[in-house]
Amino acid sequence: MKESDWEAMKLRLGEIAENACYIQRGEVDIWYDNAGHYCDVIWLTASTFFTKTEHSEVLALIDDDNNLYGFKIDAVEWMGDRNGGYTTVNLISKLGAAGSQSPSLDGRNVSDGPEDHGSPVEKGIINARYDHNDHSFDVFWAGGDARYVATENDHIEALIDPDGLLCGFRIININRMSDDEHGFASVRLNTRTAVKSA
Repeated sequence: MKESDWEAMKLRLGEIAENACYIQRGEVDIWYDNAGHYCDVIWLTASTFFTKTEHSEVLALIDDDNNLYGFKIDAVEWMGDRNGGYTTVNLISKLGAAGSQSPSLDGRNVSDGPEDHGSPVEKGIINARYDHNDHSFDVFWAGGDARYVATENDHIEALIDPDGLLCGFRIININRMSDDEHGFASVRLNTRTAVKSA
């Protein structure tokens, strides 16, 4: 990397850090990096770390009590079998037993469970697919009827079920994204959205 590229990247990272906003309960932060070919999905800011899952390219974001706060998918272009199939990953297969008590960010104890940690991934299972023909990347964690809706980012669509619950997302028009450090898409979504009746 040239020195001028390094300086530009440091400047951009400094801007991001300066404008950082903690992820609150009921929000999901999605970050897709086209240069690094990874996707981060986080639903609450806490003292956490990444740990291995059953899939070598997927890491679970957990705290010291094994509560799930998000996940990272590396090498997203390898997700799916290139024939329209999805890669299914159990994020909590190696985590500790449920029902433990863990401190919240404000020091109170809360019981373990998806609703307490703002986790939209109730069963800990995600499905991911990279579509090379459509230049898109899909991730979903709930079955049933759902539809894609636009978000504030032109490269990200939210997958919403009939009750207004966020159950996944799609990164679109990846071929129009830069392959350098500026080639990323991010958005912060609510786990519940008001649904307009037809």
